[in-house]
Amino acid sequence: MGWPRKSAIVMVRTTWILLSVTLMVAAGVAWATYRDLDEGVRRSKAIAPDAPRSVGAVNILVMGLTTRLDLNGDPLPDAILTQLHAGESDRGGYNANTLMLLHIPHDGSQATALSVPRDNFVDLHGIPGGPVRGKIKEAYGRAKIAEETRLRADGLRDPHELEFRGREAGRRAQIDTVRTFLDVPIDHIAEVSLAGFYYLANALGGIEVCVTNATHDPCPAPT
Repeated sequence: MGWPRKSAIVMVRTTWILLSVTLMVAAGVAWATYRDLDEGVRRSKAIAPDAPRSVGAVNILVMGLTTRLDLNGDPLPDAILTQLHAGESDRGGYNANTLMLLHIPHDGSQATALSVPRDNFVDLHGIPGGPVRGKIKEAYGRAKIAEETRLRADGLRDPHELEFRGREAGRRAQIDTVRTFLDVPIDHIAEVSLAGFYYLANALGGIEVCVTNATHDPCPAPT
């Protein structure tokens, strides 16, 4: 009667050992995959550690840029430009033509989004000699140009590094400008260019839009 019991114990131990090894291998593969992905990402530090933060809730600023260039400042592939009907890669600039503040309450209730009109005439922060008056969408591009001009004067020539550091200055300026204008903290940012929009649309399986006919908003008119 002792042998079956011992065999059962051995089988249980063997099963646990195999399960442990499997979990260790899976964890190792997951870590290696995460490390490879993480090493290929440059993280933005546009929001300073000591910047004002929301208490409990989360505010996310979504910025949509008009640039036809990729994250490194290189032209988009012709195939993408053709599908976007966006013209040549030198068009667009770095205006934040879309500005939306997404507010996620701390109590789990429904999130809300506020669209900030891009042509609001406000004080632009984060620009040398500023604040200066201008359209709220211009903070990003003005700060980017000023930072790249300064870096070139200091001898920096790497175009990709200029692009990254210029965009970081643009992000900081746009965040500071919107934060001051709305008088609310901003906890995170999401930046989407035309290329980002293209890849997001593809990930969703495409987005069909037809504007050949007049559109009608079913929402009732405000009283």
